[in-house]
Amino acid sequence: MSILNIKTNLVLNILFLSFYSSCQSLPELKEPIKIEQRTIYGKAGESDKQEIEILFQKLVQATLDKNLESISDHIHPGLGIWVDLKAHWSKEEFIKTFQNKDNYFEIYFYSSPKLRIQKQNDTSWAVRDILILAKGIGIDYYFNASNDCELDLLFDANQELEGDLANPVFRKQGGKWYIYRLF
Repeated sequence: MSILNIKTNLVLNILFLSFYSSCQSLPELKEPIKIEQRTIYGKAGESDKQEIEILFQKLVQATLDKNLESISDHIHPGLGIWVDLKAHWSKEEFIKTFQNKDNYFEIYFYSSPKLRIQKQNDTSWAVRDILILAKGIGIDYYFNASNDCELDLLFDANQELEGDLANPVFRKQGGKWYIYRLF
């Protein structure tokens, strides 16, 4: 086989894999994801639960809209944010990452095809697609203290994907709740 044929076959294979990966993306949502409050563990005031639920809905919608930068007002400047279980960023680092075209969130939160290329596998789902596949989310509240709440996410469908997301955590500072850990 000639070098030209090898290069042509390589290009065709790359195009096929790109097309195949893009076909595994999910369709756009036509309605919001249903979020249902379930069990509440620990002591919390009604306003605390409501404020956290509103923040969680904003977090979900920002992920679905591919616009996580919009939640930056809900990150405490001193606390920063855990973007996954291993990476803690300051509020400034969080905001600055959106200046890059293929930033962390573009790959891990918004684009399953890009994530599959990054991880070199065909089974990874971006956070956005996991939320869509959940087809509804039940949330259990775990108030570990008066200023700390972790949400356990329970999916209506595709429960096997629940473990692919971290539980969001919210912290209260100065009488206001903030997003402290993403999915």
